[in-house]
Amino acid sequence: MTDHPASTDLFANDERPQTSRDFAPAPAPIDLHGNSLEFLGGAFPTSEATQAIYDEMDLQRATQAFMDFEPHLSLYGIVKAQARDFGFDTPSDIAVMADFMKPSENYLTGNDVTVYAFASLDLGVDGPTVMEIPPGMYGNANDAAFKYLTDFGPTGPDGGDGGKYLFLPPGYAGDVPDGYFVFHSPGFRIAGISEGHS
Repeated sequence: MTDHPASTDLFANDERPQTSRDFAPAPAPIDLHGNSLEFLGGAFPTSEATQAIYDEMDLQRATQAFMDFEPHLSLYGIVKAQARDFGFDTPSDIAVMADFMKPSENYLTGNDVTVYAFASLDLGVDGPTVMEIPPGMYGNANDAAFKYLTDFGPTGPDGGDGGKYLFLPPGYAGDVPDGYFVFHSPGFRIAGISEGHS
């Protein structure tokens, strides 16, 4: 027989058996964001309390849906703007802004004191893709949900000296050449954004 720590073996315990005295009825009332939830018989919510609970569930689910999908829609808006407003023809196009970013740009976290270079790679269209970062550039790459993949520059693997970053699509099983900083992306879309510093 294998010994298991008490914290993981549910059958190894020295607790006393539970009885009905260990359980207390729901307090009446319960405050839920200013709504007073009334319970009958210590357990059964009134019709008003039931509706308030369902309303709270709707609010929480709507908030979670926004949090889950807002990053994806943000990148979708960025890519659409690159094609529609900036004349991008392919996912491999890279643009450098001529001036500081303005509030009207489709970048939720952009600031107005930086001149950005940006690209939106599509590994589903182009396959494995290389971004060559020159020395002195700062930036990062994120997936379609704006989840972090890597930094460029001093905080990235190139250490500020620049380098070639190879992004591989999901499921890629081909050869990987030497001389690249290699990243296996969880998705096909990658947002790359950089800024230069002297």
